Amino acid sequence: MYRNNWLFAILFILSGLFVEAMPLRTATDSLINGSLDIVLQVEELIKTGQLSNARSLLTSTTIEEYEHPIDPIQFNYLTGLLHYHEGKYQLAIPLLRAAIYDHPTDIYEEKWNLRPLEVMGHVYYYQSQLDSSIHYSLRYLQSLEYFKDQDPLTWSDLWKKAVYSMGHLYVERGNYQAALEQYKLWAEIASIGAEKNLALTYRGRVLIEIGATHQGLGLLQKAIDSIDAPLYPIQYALQAEAYLKINQLDLADLHIQQLFDLLAEYPTNSWIMATAEFTKGCILYKRKEYEKSIDFFRRSIKKLAHHDPNSQMIIQGYTQWYNSLIETHQFEEAEALSKALSSNPRQKSSAHWLRYELATAKRAMYIGKQAEAQEILQDILDRNTRELANGYVRHIDPWLQAQARMNLIALNQKAEIEPSDSTFNQYLEVDEAINELRMTYLSYADQIGLSDTIHGMYQEAIDYGFQLYANDPDQDLLNDITWLIERSKSISLYHQLDLKGRQSQFVDQSKINQELNHYYGQLFGKKEQQTLLQDTLVKLEEAKNRFTQEENFGLSIGKPILHQLSEKLDKDQTLISYYFGKKYLYRLILNQQNQDIQSLGPVTIIQKAIQTFNQQLSLRDFSKEGVSDFSESGNSLYQLLFDAISSEQLTKHLTIIPDGPLFQVPFELLTTETSGENYRSLPYLLKNHVINYSQSLSLLDHFNDIKKTASPHVMAVAPSQFETTEQLMTSMPSVSRDFGPLAHNQEEVEYVQELFGGIVLKSEAATESAFRSNFKPNAILHLATHAYNDRVTPDNSFIFFQNDKRDSLNDGKLYAWEVTQLELTSPMVVLSACNTGLGKTYLGEGPQSLASSFFRAGARSVLMSLWKANDLTTANLMQQFYSHLKTGKTKDVSLRKAKLDFLENCDELYVHPAFWGGFIVVGDTRSIDQDRNYNWWLLLIIPTLVTLWLLRKKRTYR
Repeated sequence: MYRNNWLFAILFILSGLFVEAMPLRTATDSLINGSLDIVLQVEELIKTGQLSNARSLLTSTTIEEYEHPIDPIQFNYLTGLLHYHEGKYQLAIPLLRAAIYDHPTDIYEEKWNLRPLEVMGHVYYYQSQLDSSIHYSLRYLQSLEYFKDQDPLTWSDLWKKAVYSMGHLYVERGNYQAALEQYKLWAEIASIGAEKNLALTYRGRVLIEIGATHQGLGLLQKAIDSIDAPLYPIQYALQAEAYLKINQLDLADLHIQQLFDLLAEYPTNSWIMATAEFTKGCILYKRKEYEKSIDFFRRSIKKLAHHDPNSQMIIQGYTQWYNSLIETHQFEEAEALSKALSSNPRQKSSAHWLRYELATAKRAMYIGKQAEAQEILQDILDRNTRELANGYVRHIDPWLQAQARMNLIALNQKAEIEPSDSTFNQYLEVDEAINELRMTYLSYADQIGLSDTIHGMYQEAIDYGFQLYANDPDQDLLNDITWLIERSKSISLYHQLDLKGRQSQFVDQSKINQELNHYYGQLFGKKEQQTLLQDTLVKLEEAKNRFTQEENFGLSIGKPILHQLSEKLDKDQTLISYYFGKKYLYRLILNQQNQDIQSLGPVTIIQKAIQTFNQQLSLRDFSKEGVSDFSESGNSLYQLLFDAISSEQLTKHLTIIPDGPLFQVPFELLTTETSGENYRSLPYLLKNHVINYSQSLSLLDHFNDIKKTASPHVMAVAPSQFETTEQLMTSMPSVSRDFGPLAHNQEEVEYVQELFGGIVLKSEAATESAFRSNFKPNAILHLATHAYNDRVTPDNSFIFFQNDKRDSLNDGKLYAWEVTQLELTSPMVVLSACNTGLGKTYLGEGPQSLASSFFRAGARSVLMSLWKANDLTTANLMQQFYSHLKTGKTKDVSLRKAKLDFLENCDELYVHPAFWGGFIVVGDTRSIDQDRNYNWWLLLIIPTLVTLWLLRKKRTYR
């Protein structure tokens, strides 16, 4: 939200590169043989600013006076160089071009080309013709490559400078992937700590800019942690900005404080202090500490105005200051600030002015000037939108478009007597803007952060849409409501898996997006260029559209048609999707006969019932009163969630798509009645229905569309010894419980191997190294071990392997972030451990758990736990599960039968559902097909065929 291009300028200032971004470098002299006396003299005069003397020498010197006289090529170069330093770029270009050998025939010509090629790149850069600058800069790099072996030291110096200059050019061009490659090359050949530090910083900044925020933060931290490398204040500023972007305000504040401490010790340019104060103000603003934020914005603006009155960040500071005044109802002060700023034409022409206008509209809304607010908002929407040929529309700032549209919706609703189609359609337009915004968030971590931020908008839209639907249950409206639900349910995971399936296409699509960003940025240049640019944009949009048309249901393009989804369901299957709006819980029901959505009442009532049920589960009360309380809490929640569903709709097989706190509820344990004297006889929903789960309609469709294949490999892991609590507390203070030895996981994996074959790693052999060396992407994975769930940083959750001090390459913990890099195609992952389905919950995305990390890696189904698992009962349950799975039953049927078998036969000590009801299966529930060995059939078939052939031959002979 607070993207500041000036940060790149600061990086160059700090490293000494910006002032000399395109310096004249005569170090190439050491690469050129022969005398260049006249060239060197003129270059030296130009370099020292003696331009008139250089021109005089160039024009007055006769050719006969020199042993190696100047030729026309050299004359063109030097004259072009003079024009370049005089700022006469248009005069310099043809002369420099004439000084370049297009097809060098000898080594001298190749070496000579280094001089004019380098300057040509600079000339076009200062002309803002980045494509041409990149072209000649690349030619310079290619020519430089010829001399790598002749003078390695000089070559290395020139190469590094050329590479980081190319990185800067690509950033300016919007080609971030190419910039990352250049900075990577620079880091590889950098010889000192400071250079490597800067290369990491540059790469981190670009990653943050393109939306891979967490990856960029990792590189910035690596740069800061570099040994014998200087600390740059901007590194802390970038970290704070990145954490602010993903709403981790405490971490953003921590890094800003580190920056303030560093600046107090090492005072530096006022730009850096202005950055720190602006970012601190933004943190306070997001915390709704508006009054405190004003002082920071004011100080930041004062420093920036003194340093650079044209800074784009000034208008950003004013906008935030203005917003803070409005939020604290200081309307007179806000109006005075607005008048002062509006009188400054330089700021009014800023690219950030539309955000300031949005704040002005909010002020008008607060003080009751609705017509004025509406006019301003409509103007923002119009000016922020580019309409191209063939119906293509693109928003310059998608986030601004969404915010302006939401404020316009709020205005419309104040004037409405009842909900209208036009207002609901505006919610759909907000969704389109958010989809454009999502395209700029490349990493999964950033995408779930975005989902968490914008989830409230979707809740408002669905609440509003349901009011319309309740008055007029139109099928198209139901499709639109379902579309909005899908766009706010696990959409980040869907995109992650979708990209895995279309990786090669994504590379091309990414390039197209880069081109689009570049040309849209150029569109506001010279009017004579706009026609040509629009033609280019239309072609690029058409190319991009070809990719989006290939996407499956889910749905970056094309809205869901519910009756088509219903046709995909089995005859005895009902799909129930829940959604928590801001006010009400909604339930979407799909089967072959019906598609409908209903409101189930206020969310507060549902949340209280969920809390009561989970509390009863955790009590494990075996008394008669405990059984009664559990049954009543389960039935109360059942009545709320399944209210008014007829027996015809409630078919045998139920697919549940939870939302919010329902992710922590095992629906199998809900009780359909309050009857039953003990836990064994309670009327669990499980007894009459087969239940499985999915994260969204899109993901359900995604998994069902994957071709079912045999699984030739099973790998089961069962370590026995783990790190002690004391060891873990040293490295991970948040770990509080003891991970003691497991007594029954060994027999659990042995039973899996007995039924399915494959590899078993148990006890001392169950190391992380052994797992990695035996890992196969399409394997069925069964991990019977301990797990740690980090609710603060989900990627730091991990699965335990055998504690082996001899294994120096692996630490015995498979972290969630490591899981995501496994590239799985596994039909099933069984996480036979504690709390593997729980984690930090992001609105719209659900728990980010160990289970979700396996889905991100590509697993098609995961059997996970919703609470702490018992070693003995878990082993028993898993054996029953695999026994049914071996007979060809589906995963959900197998798990149901395993639970019922356990409930019927277990000891009274373990009859409470807390011992057997915590495991659920999510994702693809189809049965497991294994490759079978048909060799023994051949022993029968071949002799039979031979016998038949001999009999036939004998009959023919007769």
